[in-house]
Amino acid sequence: MQYCTKCRQLNEDKITVCSNCKRTRTLRPVKDNDSVYLMTCHKFEAEEIASVFEENGVKHTVEKYSLGVIQSPFDSRNMKDDQNIYVDYSDIEAANAVLQKYDEGKEEETVPDDMPRGKRIALDIIGIVLFMIIVSLVVFASDYVANGLRNFFNRAEIGMIKELCSWLII
Repeated sequence: MQYCTKCRQLNEDKITVCSNCKRTRTLRPVKDNDSVYLMTCHKFEAEEIASVFEENGVKHTVEKYSLGVIQSPFDSRNMKDDQNIYVDYSDIEAANAVLQKYDEGKEEETVPDDMPRGKRIALDIIGIVLFMIIVSLVVFASDYVANGLRNFFNRAEIGMIKELCSWLII
């Protein structure tokens, strides 16, 4: 395996350019104590994985994810609090085995949806209809209030004109 000293990614032996950072001069054969990129994940998940690695004696480091450039707030691939997890090359197989057990444990924690599909669709339709009714009521109420205010000011305006006319006649 070839190791990139810049981005710490592993590459195939026949590769001459790093598949991640596209550098040629940073590739060399991997050593057992090299810190190898394993994954990028959210801060909280990185903390969980780090604790699982510590329990299982896997040598690792967790570092803040960095693109090296200003990240767009609309790019959802990586968030600003994501973390990179690096593992010693000598522990990479153990790390993958621990991650596999960790993922299996997370899958067991998920609660299956007990609601039948037809009932869920019916509740969605009822929710949409109720939302449309509420929006219609708000629109009608605002129209009613606007018409009432317009009539009030029209009457007040007519009353002021009559009062002005009576003053002019006197």
